This record gives sequence, C-alpha cells and structure tokens, in this order.
Amino acid sequence: MTSPHHPPGVPDNSSAPVATPRPRLWSERNMAALYDLLVVHGTYWAMWGVRWPVIAELYRANVSGNHLELAPGTGYLLNRVGMPSETPRLHLLDLHEGPLEVSARRLARFQPVKLQGDVFQPFPLAEDSVDSVAAGMMLHCLPGDSITAKAVVFDNVARVLTPGGRFFGCTVLARDVPMNWFGRLSLRKVNDKQVFCNLGDSLADLRSELEKRFDDVSVTVHGSVGLWQASAR
Repeated sequence: MTSPHHPPGVPDNSSAPVATPRPRLWSERNMAALYDLLVVHGTYWAMWGVRWPVIAELYRANVSGNHLELAPGTGYLLNRVGMPSETPRLHLLDLHEGPLEVSARRLARFQPVKLQGDVFQPFPLAEDSVDSVAAGMMLHCLPGDSITAKAVVFDNVARVLTPGGRFFGCTVLARDVPMNWFGRLSLRKVNDKQVFCNLGDSLADLRSELEKRFDDVSVTVHGSVGLWQASAR
C-alpha cells in the first residue's frame, strides 16, 4: 500500500536497504588521485578478470544522448566512449560528493547535472525521462545479502527509462562465476572492510531479477564480472 504522504507514481522504497555513506573512502581526493590507477587499470583485471575496454564496448553499444549514470566513479568510461548526440543530456547520480565532482569535471563537455542521492530510493527524475541508464561496477558495493535484496535499484531504473530504453551495467559476482586465487583472497578482504557487500551475489539472481523487469535481457560473464544489457518495457 502506498503511504498517504507518498507521491503517486513513485514507488515506496521505505523497506529497501540503506546505503551507508563513506565520504572518506570516496572522497574527491581519493577519486581523482587513485581510482583510475588502482581500480580501472588495476583491480578490474588483476582481481576480477575483466579489462576496461570490454566494459567500454558495453557502453558504446547502449549509451544514448539522454543518459543517467549511476555511481559514475571518475567518469572514465563515459569519457572514453562519448555520447551519440551534439546536444546530450547527462545526469550523474551518486551518494557521495567526491565521485560527482570528479566525474562532472571530466565530463564537463556534456554539461552534466549532478544528483546526490541513494540508488535504493526513487531517483529524482520524472518517469520515462531518460533513454539509457548505466550501473557500472556498482551493485557489488551496495548493502544486501543477495542481488535480489538489491533489486529495488532495478525498479528505480525501470521507472525513469523510456519504453525501449537501455539499461546496462556490470558487477563483481561471488557465485556461479569463476574466480582466480587473487580474486578469492581479495573478495573476502573487501567484504570484511565493507568496501564490497557481495558474498551472496549470484549470476542466476542477476539474470532472474533483470528478466522480471526488462525485456531482451543479455547477461555475459568476463572473469568474475557479470555484464548485462536490457530494454525497458
């Protein structure tokens, strides 16, 4: 039942998990100085078995000129791929100011709109208002004991996508995927430090939760990373 104080047409996510802010970890200084070197060019391949050009191809195949980027990091991939429009509309959504500031500077040529908020809550955008949404390397950082527990994010995405709009992304999985010894060792450490929360995240749940909400779902695996693309209904 919808709360009498809840706006019509916006899902009531009051029972969703709550993302915990970690402003020091995701500070502007750390993002600008360390993220690309240590994460994009480091852990993506060494720990999780996927190289950034593979993810860039996912962007290239799906990004539109009217795009919402969830957890934009430093904007590295979108900067490399670009946007297929001379007058693009770009929104960046993150819980922390650091990634928003760093990615907005890098993507300044697209005149991005910065939105600070929790992806577990309805996005501050109108229904059917964007043509593509990306969630790159984000789900594994969100609290929740499984992909199913985090799937309210998919509901929020579905609400703002236009019919036929594209939802794509990638996440490090802990179940139903291969993982090298370094990844196994690292997975426990990043979960213990609460950088990740993905020990229950499985490939089967990722595919199932996407298929409940989207059409034309495609999920592929590179190393321990599940990459998906799908169309809004």
